[in-house]
Amino acid sequence: MVDPEELYGKLVSGNSSTVRGQADSVGDAIKKVKESSSRVAEAAERPKWTSDASTAYKLRTAGLTQGLNVNVFALGRMQTALRSGASAYDAMASKAKEVIPPWRNRPAGLNPVIEDLLALGVHLGLVTIAASYSSRLRTIAAFASGETIDENALDEDTRKWLANGMDKTAEWLKENGGGLGPQIPNLGLGGDDRGLIPQGLGIDPDTGWIIQTNYSKNGDPSTLSMIDPTTGREMVDVQLGGTEEIPTPDHAGGVASDGKYTYVTSSGDPSHVFTYLTSDLRKGGTEPVDPIGPPTRIPSGAGAYGTVKDGMPYVGTHSEDIGGGGNKYDGENDDGRMYRSISDGHGGWVPDPSFGGGTGYVHTPPQAQGVVVRDGEYVFSTSLGRDNPGRLITQERQDDQPGNGDRGDPYELPYMSEGIIELDGNIIATYESGADYYGPHADSSVDDDDLWANPYMTKTSLEALGLSPDF
Repeated sequence: MVDPEELYGKLVSGNSSTVRGQADSVGDAIKKVKESSSRVAEAAERPKWTSDASTAYKLRTAGLTQGLNVNVFALGRMQTALRSGASAYDAMASKAKEVIPPWRNRPAGLNPVIEDLLALGVHLGLVTIAASYSSRLRTIAAFASGETIDENALDEDTRKWLANGMDKTAEWLKENGGGLGPQIPNLGLGGDDRGLIPQGLGIDPDTGWIIQTNYSKNGDPSTLSMIDPTTGREMVDVQLGGTEEIPTPDHAGGVASDGKYTYVTSSGDPSHVFTYLTSDLRKGGTEPVDPIGPPTRIPSGAGAYGTVKDGMPYVGTHSEDIGGGGNKYDGENDDGRMYRSISDGHGGWVPDPSFGGGTGYVHTPPQAQGVVVRDGEYVFSTSLGRDNPGRLITQERQDDQPGNGDRGDPYELPYMSEGIIELDGNIIATYESGADYYGPHADSSVDDDDLWANPYMTKTSLEALGLSPDF
């Protein structure tokens, strides 16, 4: 007879507190490396003379600083992996404790055949839990190793572009306490030569994968990527098909999925939403994936971003006029607009006439690039320009009234923020700053030293925005 207690004992013999202690130790190491990086940066500024020797010295110290910053990122991944491992163990042990009671509480004198079947059933339940846990640990181990950029494959200008951006990202992490997410796929900064520009961000609720849309300014089809948020690995890279009139979603500014369908916005004039079978997208392949039918027309310009909340699509415009700059604006003419749709009962969508107190839309901050719709508020990603910071701006939901609810102070992000999602208590943002189109020498009006090429998605905690999780 199989004894479930043997496997159960092995499963619950660990100690997640020890693993979390190791994560804290890695955190201490991160602080020390950051301190070393700061001291090296200070040393680099000490030479006040101008000479070849001074230039060489500064180049050497800059290289050392960059190396230290790369180590900070690597240690940060390790710390996240350890914490994830501890949480995975706790979840596994909790499930195991739910499975074992029927065996432990079996009545005395149970028929031997029934007892054997009970033992086997409980054991199989524990085996399933163990297999799931092992798979989770393999995923966490893959995350710890991380996706990396092969700098040897980059030319000198691109390496400098990357190094300058990484320096700025390290400083942002230090000042804001944010974190890094997966590497942004298909960037020129990472060696991709297709000229793709990241735009929308969504989540596949069935797999948990992050969905990112990308477009090209050279006329090639827009693409869709799916990224495992735990490992950072790109699982899907596929072209988006369209119709004879619109061969691919123009700009592909927003993306969202309800599991069965994935919606991609097209910001042409008029603007549209294309609907794809998510199962078709997950298959990937070299041929474009066609939508299930003609696209749904939406208000002009409202394809800048999009999401789905409680089964209802939200789409919005990107308004460039910012009045006084930042979160200041001259009035509603500076604002963008966000629209909500409801089902027409026949598989399509129609505008929600009650939204915005009957206006059909609510006002949004200017420069909106993405949105997370929460129970009590909206969180917008905003940005404009290659040398201006992105921002996260919260706005109180006021769906039954015209205008907009109160807005919080902006939380600064790296330059050129685009789509956002909420995942595991964080707002995840993607960026277009690492696209070839925005690379060095692409715009003579912007100094290359002012660029901020960020190859990673960023994580900003809800707490940092004054928010708490929705339940």
